[in-house]
Amino acid sequence: MDAIPQIIQGYMQEHSFAMKELNMEAWANLEPSIKERLKGVLSRKRNSGIISKVHGEEVYMQLQEKRSDVTKIDHVVEEFQIPNLYEHIRVFLRNNIYSKSTAPESDVENLMNAGEVEAFNSVEIPVPEQDTSEQNAYILHHLRCTGKRAWRGREARHDVGWVRLAQNKIQGMLGRTESFSGRLPGQVNAMFTLRGQNRQLYRLAHVSLLQVIGNPTPKGPEGMACVKKRENGTGDIVVWLRSLEGTAHLIPLEPGHRWIVNNRIDYHTWNELNDGL
Repeated sequence: MDAIPQIIQGYMQEHSFAMKELNMEAWANLEPSIKERLKGVLSRKRNSGIISKVHGEEVYMQLQEKRSDVTKIDHVVEEFQIPNLYEHIRVFLRNNIYSKSTAPESDVENLMNAGEVEAFNSVEIPVPEQDTSEQNAYILHHLRCTGKRAWRGREARHDVGWVRLAQNKIQGMLGRTESFSGRLPGQVNAMFTLRGQNRQLYRLAHVSLLQVIGNPTPKGPEGMACVKKRENGTGDIVVWLRSLEGTAHLIPLEPGHRWIVNNRIDYHTWNELNDGL
């Protein structure tokens, strides 16, 4: 494990991010009345991918890059290459939507057969920025999943994000599962919405959860945690889109099989993985 800090250093040099400040925000922070008047301006994206919000103003995830070729579940199965998607959706709906229904099976089938479906290639997630003294600042993470489509002339994208387990009723589905403070990294396989006949909209994602190797809490400041791919697709599930909490940065040990979890990418990740050490 002594080589891990060197692996991290090399990886970070190759994937560095330029963080820029807006002078307008620094000026506005000197006087609350000015900041309120510039509310609309200050909430726009910066080049650095950071937004600033007025205290109490809500932030939202935003699905982006709608797929015009997807209008039903069959299309999601085909375009995003998820052969077991129907069964995974059924499990999710039974556990999370119709758990108290008197006829859960028929309710599930009605929604899946008659529901309107839309799919997206990207989601923008505002994550609290802890690397700055500025209040109410969020760094914008983008998770992308393009299915069979190439991404900007390169191979298809299937990003890895943090999934909050408690927001999804998955008890018993994964067996005894270690996690990082209630979260696991998972590859995003599809992002889609399902709208029922009552116009209720469900925003969902299909993910492949990874498995923690050993102790999820790194030992000391030099410690690192590792994850691996689950066998036989046992981590493949449908979850609420809102349970995605940003990008997970993994460094490959065995490409496609084992990874180091980069807990040095920012303070937020460090605190989550290292239990505040």
